[in-house]
Amino acid sequence: MRAFLPLLLLIILCKPGFTARFDALREEGFVIVSADGPDDGGDFGPKTPGTTTAGIGEALQYLEKANTDQHRSLNLYIASGHYSTSSTIHIPWLGERLQIDAREAWIDYTPTHGDALVIDSQMNGRLRFGYISGMQLTDGWIVKVKPVHPGPSAPLPKERQSSVIVSTLIEFNAIVAKEYFKDGVAQRGNGILLDASVGPILWSTVDISEINTCGVGAQLTGNCHYNTIDLWFNHGCNTHLQIDQGVSQNRIYSAINSEKVPESIGALIAGERNTLSLAMTQVAKGKSVIFEKPAQFNVVQLNDSRYGFTNNAPLGANRIVANDELSIKTPQVPQSETALINPVPAVVEVLILDPGDVRGWSLQAPGETEQKISAGLHAGQQIQLRSGESISLRYRKRPPKWHWRTSP
Repeated sequence: MRAFLPLLLLIILCKPGFTARFDALREEGFVIVSADGPDDGGDFGPKTPGTTTAGIGEALQYLEKANTDQHRSLNLYIASGHYSTSSTIHIPWLGERLQIDAREAWIDYTPTHGDALVIDSQMNGRLRFGYISGMQLTDGWIVKVKPVHPGPSAPLPKERQSSVIVSTLIEFNAIVAKEYFKDGVAQRGNGILLDASVGPILWSTVDISEINTCGVGAQLTGNCHYNTIDLWFNHGCNTHLQIDQGVSQNRIYSAINSEKVPESIGALIAGERNTLSLAMTQVAKGKSVIFEKPAQFNVVQLNDSRYGFTNNAPLGANRIVANDELSIKTPQVPQSETALINPVPAVVEVLILDPGDVRGWSLQAPGETEQKISAGLHAGQQIQLRSGESISLRYRKRPPKWHWRTSP
């Protein structure tokens, strides 16, 4: 009996501390999910009768009934601990300015199919999570952000209600599909999906410290616009970042390391007018950035261009700005009065090494009037060609010699 006295004393001393902390949070308007709740003083938890979501789903249902006004009256706190779930956690519309603080919690989704966490309509919310995993997942998403049901105008007449996520912060410490990875092994379960196919996702911030070993690390689809997205360490995925057609005007940062996953893609881009800053390591050759056919007016700041890119979009539609010099091949000088297009998604400098007997030349950008120059060239001259812009030279017998390089 004496051997158990220190442990019993520790329990007696610690439990009031938890209770006092929980009471203070309740006074601030938080409903509490705790690691041994409700037995340890929390309102909900893994010991909530019949739960398959470690009490988190039941807490959200309680909030949904309590928060009947347009502006939320109660928030959610998920205490430090491990929460094993076997069904999807749905976060519905719970009122404007909703706060969820789960920064110290680990939510572990155990099924092989489905989605671990689904976030519906939000406005001016602050949703902060710690570690969330789906280590058995073979399809579906660990996190799906998808506004479907009417939200921010819910108390108003139905004709004024809308499904939307707007001006909201969504934060994760880590989204993990596997606890470990092996070089050369393709991944399956997916990380985070911003799905604006029903309602838009606008003017919001997504901040994720780590995405680890997913099929698709992060995907944006539908009416997803004007958001700021930071994926600080996105690694070990088949496709680390995917931006679908129609997704526009987002600012995205991602540090990407494939961890030698075969044929791994850095960023697959089909959207438009997005600004990306990407740091690349170990992606497959030619796959650091892939512009798909619909992609246009995207600008990609690339820290390392050695892995190469693929451009399936029209020439001149997108731009890559590399910290180092983007590796390109100098083309042969075309026949006299034959246009040659700059096929690189970057501005190119054409350095004239030998002017030849050029009598005149012209430049023409897509959709613009041809600019004709009635003069020859001279050694050392530099001509800038925008992506998709063409140059034509008029000469007699001796063509010029040149060297192409990307403009800084």
